[in-house]
Formats: sequence, C-alpha cells, structure tokens
Amino acid sequence: MCSSSVHRLRRIPRSEAFTVPFNLCEGMP
Repeated sequence: MCSSSVHRLRRIPRSEAFTVPFNLCEGMP
C-alpha cells in the first residue's frame, strides 16, 4: 500500500512529500 500512497504524494511538494509517505507507510503494513 506504501507504493500507492507515494504515487499520490508526487503531486505534493518535496518537503511535504518526504514526510507524508513516511507517516503513511508506518501506519500501514
């Protein structure tokens, strides 16, 4: 599921894209 989240974050700026994917990955298996 991490891959799907990262793809969506591509639209988000670099600074946020780096923190968002990490949080989603940690909460999801």
